[in-house]
Amino acid sequence: MSDFDTGVCLCFPRQGQFDPLKYLTGLAEAIQRRAGRIYTTDMHVEKIPGGLPICVETSSGKVVRTDAVVVATNSPNELTSVENK
Repeated sequence: MSDFDTGVCLCFPRQGQFDPLKYLTGLAEAIQRRAGRIYTTDMHVEKIPGGLPICVETSSGKVVRTDAVVVATNSPNELTSVENK
């Protein structure tokens, strides 16, 4: 493929391609099929204290109680190192 000049680069023949939107769509569908819930809009997490059940505290004052949490972010923050014991 030579649609544009890449400059100096590495080329790996037969390298797989990944479509992140298709992956996330499938992941979201699988979570919902197993009765999981995905919270996004107006659900900014302020705190995840340790312990079970997990009580996720939000900036709106709401609390989500659950057995498991996935923290998905593209920037490091204090929530990325949460451990529940």
